[in-house]
Amino acid sequence: MGKKIKDKDKLIEHLQKLLRLNSSNISIKRVQCIYFKVKYGKEPEEIGEMVGYNKSYVKLIQAAYWKKGDLAFYLKQRGGRRRENLTIMEEKNIVEEFRKKAENAEILEVSKIKEYYEEKIGKKVPKSTVYRMLKRQDWRKIEPRPTHPNSNPQAIEEFKKRIT
Repeated sequence: MGKKIKDKDKLIEHLQKLLRLNSSNISIKRVQCIYFKVKYGKEPEEIGEMVGYNKSYVKLIQAAYWKKGDLAFYLKQRGGRRRENLTIMEEKNIVEEFRKKAENAEILEVSKIKEYYEEKIGKKVPKSTVYRMLKRQDWRKIEPRPTHPNSNPQAIEEFKKRIT
């Protein structure tokens, strides 16, 4: 037994307008789940075959529409940073503080950045979290060390003489 619809023609007109306005394939399919039910009286199994959804998902969309109205068509996009500790802007602020120190010729260690990060969020994190944050913020080592600590300048000069 389905839901009784008041002013069916007005609802069909509204759904047709939504179909024309939507550009997202997902939201179009969601509107079609209601449209086919209202205009043609199709069952969830038939609608599911037409739009490529499972019948239980069609029922879920229809229930959401009867409960929430047009909001049922607009879902939050998939993906994203669901387990983020800080927003991108907060991370940027942290990195900027340390960038200023680096510009003053101070040597920065990731362990100090990690301590500050942990203090900011109030919990312990692995070092890799801080490295990923630095990479997201385009942080890089600006000045590599000039020579290897175990290099031998005399051996280098002798090598240059032999080659030429």
